[in-house]
Amino acid sequence: AHTRLDALLTRAPNYSAALIMKSRWLVLENKLDEALARARPAGAADPQSSEAHFALAIAQERRRETADATKSYQEVLRLNPRAVAAQVALSRLNLQAGDKARAQRFAEEAKQSEPGNLAARIALVRSLIASGNSSRAQSEIAVLLKGAPDIAMVHAVNGMHQARVNNPKA
Repeated sequence: AHTRLDALLTRAPNYSAALIMKSRWLVLENKLDEALARARPAGAADPQSSEAHFALAIAQERRRETADATKSYQEVLRLNPRAVAAQVALSRLNLQAGDKARAQRFAEEAKQSEPGNLAARIALVRSLIASGNSSRAQSEIAVLLKGAPDIAMVHAVNGMHQARVNNPKA
């Protein structure tokens, strides 16, 4: 598959969709420098492509370029305000940075955009746990346990919540 895509990029080096696909594959292979090298020209070739900026953000985040990844995810949201994956990513990055309120806001927006999205709901629970909003976290977890009882991550956030309830300093 790489060979065919590389041949296409040889003929059309600025073909944004092919650059995005190549970047995503390279991220999966943990070839992050190469992924970034493909994602950047995708955005330049099609500046209005939220997909191109998302591919760039993923490569930047995986390279631990948090500030750049945040800017790229924000650009995704500027281009597509209902991009749930970008909202979830920004929630996660803000939570990692210690900005619990902003993390919760992005998670709330993601849930509002796509109420059935499991990643959005889990991001919301994580931000609620971090903020100490135990009762709301518990009600969100109850919904998750009922709707997705076989998903390990649902049980993981439930365990995080239970640990926090039993040891508030955890």
